[in-house]
Amino acid sequence: MNENSHTAQEICAFANRYRKRDGGKVVSMHYDPFTVKARLHWDDGGRDWLIRFTFSGRSSFIDEKVQNEAVAMKFVALKTPIPIPRVIAYGTAADNPTGLGPFIIMTWVDGRKMSDVLWNTPGRNLQETRATREMLYGQMADILLELWKLNFDRIGSLVQAEITRTFSANRRPSSQGISELSRVWDLSDHIRPSRIYHSAVDYVYSLLELQSIRLERQQTIMGDTASYREQYAARHLLKAIALSFVSRADNYGPFKLFAEGLKPEHVLVDDSLQVTGVTNWEFCYSGPVQFAGSMPDWLLPLAPHTYIKQRGLPAFLQSYITEASAFLEVLKKREDGGAHDGDRLSVRMRQSIQDNSAWFNLACRSVTGLDIIYWNLLDEYCWGPRISIAERASLITNTGLLKRPDITAHPNNGGAKKESRRESIFETRGPPVLATVSGYMRRGVYRRGKSGAGRDYNAR
Repeated sequence: MNENSHTAQEICAFANRYRKRDGGKVVSMHYDPFTVKARLHWDDGGRDWLIRFTFSGRSSFIDEKVQNEAVAMKFVALKTPIPIPRVIAYGTAADNPTGLGPFIIMTWVDGRKMSDVLWNTPGRNLQETRATREMLYGQMADILLELWKLNFDRIGSLVQAEITRTFSANRRPSSQGISELSRVWDLSDHIRPSRIYHSAVDYVYSLLELQSIRLERQQTIMGDTASYREQYAARHLLKAIALSFVSRADNYGPFKLFAEGLKPEHVLVDDSLQVTGVTNWEFCYSGPVQFAGSMPDWLLPLAPHTYIKQRGLPAFLQSYITEASAFLEVLKKREDGGAHDGDRLSVRMRQSIQDNSAWFNLACRSVTGLDIIYWNLLDEYCWGPRISIAERASLITNTGLLKRPDITAHPNNGGAKKESRRESIFETRGPPVLATVSGYMRRGVYRRGKSGAGRDYNAR
């Protein structure tokens, strides 16, 4: 964006309409790759406002995404005690004369990022660090427990009826993965505008299918390289194990409000380390219960796939499990101290680490981290020991288990020629994710207990 093309005066004039008075002043401007934010002040004794613009052309379905976030914020503010900025107004790019794209105007929240307190505070001793971590983890646990109480009968983003003002999950889910895949790879033609989901299986399959479609388009750039075959194998093996990571009991809901952006970097705290506001609800939707019930991926300062890439799997597991244990201890204490009987979130999260479903759920949603997560945390757990990733990928792409007509056989496989037709084990019959894993099952390789293949997910 050209910062000089849109002056502070233009932003103030726009905000003055909603304040219903002149005199607005820009206190500060904040920029990131996809948004510009301005703090505004009026000498009327009222609270300062924050207006956030999302750049047109930077993200797919941009008007819809901003509307989804605004409605989610209003819903959470109405249904929970979670501290959240009050939404003053929101609108599409067409509603915004500044040309800066769709916008949300909300009350300003003072505070510093919780992530800075957790990970960027020098000079604390170990005892102070543990006490601080327990206090902050406790407040994050409180937020998650409030969201855990909210149930829905379908998977989708929230909308608010114009007449009754009631809320329902009646728009396609606004997930970060779908947004990124659509923005970078122009997959909008594969995302049905009105699609909502009534089963976790259907939604999980749709996420994995978009990943496969993205890879098909990327092949024109990558060619038939080892990297391409490894990515291809990872996506198809994820489909093969999908049913084993989706509980039949949870398949048709109730579904839970899941906020992908709920991380310490989007939570503000005051000097006493009390939460003053959760400021980002950009990708918040009613989702599969296993997403909301998975151990959070924000327990370390780096995302899991980034941590593994930079420091290795052993270092990641040691650090992550330590933090997960600490968070679970705090979460359980919070549950014990409140009305949280029945389907306990702490039990779900502990189980998600024990059975690796946390990593499957993360891989489904991840765009940049899918391959690292799959090959490091899921492949050998599900299919047994391997010699190498290349060996596993070669087996999948060359033995007839998962072949496609547009992939040339591995050059070391006797110079086999490209075949015009090859049978894939993912030819769908019935629900699309009900894949047959017979090729591996006959070898007795699949290790994760009973395979989902053959489960009747049409039976409620």
